[in-house]
Amino acid sequence: MDPELVRRLHDGFRVAAHDPQHMATLARLDMPLEYLDSADYGRFIARTADEEEARVTRLGLRI
Repeated sequence: MDPELVRRLHDGFRVAAHDPQHMATLARLDMPLEYLDSADYGRFIARTADEEEARVTRLGLRI
C-alpha cells in the first residue's frame, strides 16, 4: 500500500481514537484505549497467529 496513504490513515485513526467523546465512552465502559500503529498491529497479529497455532496443535484440533 502507498506509504503516504498508510500514514494518512494512521493519523486519522489515531486522532479519532483519542477523540474526547470516544475516550469518555471508553472510560465509562472501563475499557482502555489500545490503539496500535501498522507495525505494532502486524507484530500483534503474527504473535497471536503463532499462539493460536500452538493452541490448536496442543489440543489436537488440527484438521
